[in-house]
Amino acid sequence: EGEEEGGRGGGGGGGSSSSNSDTSPLLSSSVRLGRGPPPDAGGDGGGAEAAFDQYDLGAVDRLSPGELALEFEQSEACAQMWGDLAALSGDRADRGGAEEAHRRASSTVSQYVGSLADVGDDDQPLTSATFAQQVVVLAGRTISNLGRDRFLFLGHLAVVVLTGLLLGFFYWQLPLTDLQAIQNRMGLLLLMCAFLAFGSLSSLDLFLKERVLFMRERANGLYLPSSYFVTKVFFDVVPLRVVPATVMGSMVYFMAGLRAELACFVRFLVIVVLVNVTATSVCLVVGTAVKSGSVANLVASLYMLVSLMLTNIFHNDESTPAVLSLFKWFSFFNYAYEALVINELEGRLFGGSFMGGNFELNASAVLLELGIDVGHFSLDMALLLLVCLLCLLVSFALLKFRVKERR
Repeated sequence: EGEEEGGRGGGGGGGSSSSNSDTSPLLSSSVRLGRGPPPDAGGDGGGAEAAFDQYDLGAVDRLSPGELALEFEQSEACAQMWGDLAALSGDRADRGGAEEAHRRASSTVSQYVGSLADVGDDDQPLTSATFAQQVVVLAGRTISNLGRDRFLFLGHLAVVVLTGLLLGFFYWQLPLTDLQAIQNRMGLLLLMCAFLAFGSLSSLDLFLKERVLFMRERANGLYLPSSYFVTKVFFDVVPLRVVPATVMGSMVYFMAGLRAELACFVRFLVIVVLVNVTATSVCLVVGTAVKSGSVANLVASLYMLVSLMLTNIFHNDESTPAVLSLFKWFSFFNYAYEALVINELEGRLFGGSFMGGNFELNASAVLLELGIDVGHFSLDMALLLLVCLLCLLVSFALLKFRVKERR
């Protein structure tokens, strides 16, 4: 379909099955008149494939020559051609009449192929519906599909609830004593980021599974790519990214006994939702650019692992070569994790005892030693949002300019 069958356009259809040439007598006659030799010039014209094989079908690569011939037989152009030929075919023994019939048929087929090549070049829909009306109709269809596949939403919700319970009980009511309390909090926040990011891999097939349907409907002018993109993203992000992340974040926050301040709790939920949406937007770019689901899964998983590796918890900028430390700017994990850690630990004091003496530990100083600047919270949030919006923009550009029928 579309891009996937692009190689068939220029090559012709020499490898097509015999069923494409064993067509009805009407079709065989029409395609021979359309491109083959004049009726009295000898030879059978090569059948359906031979008739259309001699045209430049690079722009009509969704169909093989045989399939194009079948579509032509059902078109108004074919009916008109037979009407014109009927007026010329009174005496088929006349060489001049046969040549004129052949010329007119060839011209009709040429115009038909040319009209197919022009279809889909303009993204303006053939319908008079506004953008809002297109979104409403597409939203209704998407909601119906979600209703048929209830396990998708319920499965996401069940997984985040079970994971939230697991993390909540494992890190139950973390204390405010010694260095271990800081380590446990940082570990919990990293696990949350990792789970939400890898859970977003389910969005890889958002456009993959409807790729052929989208190309056909777009080529027929049913709606704009922008209306389709907005609808699909909205109904994936809200029920499958925002709701589960909010549920899981709320459960873990109170079960683990994280910072008991309303502003910190709100910021925490915003960050976990944003990291989930950002990871989803990265997956949309990969899923739109790559045609194979298995390859897309491999590429997205590899990026998630590399992005996780570039967080400050696994390396310190002071001990990393300057060139390699620049790669952390491409890691959305780094921004999300820094923001979560700063939100939880900035300015907090952790007390403990060592060798019979008591001490007080400032978490901000510990973070600074780990290469995390507590003054970067706003920058981390802005960069995380920027990565999310940039990936959504790139995925839309790929959908608009790359995923289409090339006729």
